[in-house]
Amino acid sequence: MRQVHNDVAYEGLQAAVAAALVSEVRAALQQAGLRGSKLKAAVSSIASSVADIYDGAAYVESGEDYVVPIVGFAIGRLRNQLLVPREGGSSIHEFIPGVVEEAFASAPGA
Repeated sequence: MRQVHNDVAYEGLQAAVAAALVSEVRAALQQAGLRGSKLKAAVSSIASSVADIYDGAAYVESGEDYVVPIVGFAIGRLRNQLLVPREGGSSIHEFIPGVVEEAFASAPGA
């Protein structure tokens, strides 16, 4: 698999992952009975925590080492290219607040 760099494409895919993360967490918490402001707060907290782990912003220990995940995306018609960040890691956690606000603005009561 060939590694490629495209900051615009990478950012767009991070935003898509953030939106999917918020949507899935929200659906699970709604199914569990959460509603309104408690739902929004829980979705925001859980999605942010998970994104922090993906991005290496949360401390994850493995034996004697600190783990820093690097998120890559398989792209191309044959999924034979790996889109990775040019420098550093991902920043999915930075998209979460805006995605949560957008999600709850479009359907606030649910």
